[in-house]
Amino acid sequence: MRDLGTAYIGEIIRGVDSELALNKYDVMLYTTHRSETQESAYVTALTRGMTDGMLLVLPRYPEAYLQTLRQKKFPYVLIDHQGIDDRGPAVGATNRAGAYDATRYLLALGHRRIGFITGSMELGCSRERLDGYRAALHDHGVAIDEELIREGTFQQPRGYEAGSELMDVANAPTAILASNDVMAFGVMEAARERGKKIPDDISIIGF
Repeated sequence: MRDLGTAYIGEIIRGVDSELALNKYDVMLYTTHRSETQESAYVTALTRGMTDGMLLVLPRYPEAYLQTLRQKKFPYVLIDHQGIDDRGPAVGATNRAGAYDATRYLLALGHRRIGFITGSMELGCSRERLDGYRAALHDHGVAIDEELIREGTFQQPRGYEAGSELMDVANAPTAILASNDVMAFGVMEAARERGKKIPDDISIIGF
């Protein structure tokens, strides 16, 4: 129930749909476009006999209705929940560890100037991925250069813009880690426009 782009949602929905099909259930997808009132309204409507259960992908304002869901004993699962509810079933990603490992991999290749593009910073997953990047640099004795960090949005156009900004700094990074694959595609586009070969001239990783 969150508009994060087709790549992110699509990967989750494919897995959900295949499992539901085995159990003769159908899936309905609703996006809230980051609207607090719309998110709460959808949840209220869907618990009135429209559905048998609910998967909440990165809910933005769950405090408005989680207590109601628990009181009604309505089945739900939080996806990438960022610790907002420790009393219900939830599935999350190892955001910090994943970013740490990706950064460590680039360091092992010999890179010391590694750019990083965050996701939307109001999301816990974005902050955790940034923490993983910073921790890997610190643990390997590489100074953190704030000039090599750009805030992203999880969308390809911003990946392109942020990648362009990073490649245009005076001492440009030799590798860039983007907080999702969609932004990494944008970085790749920016690199090719500059005549850079991947990975010969620049390494690019998407979380």
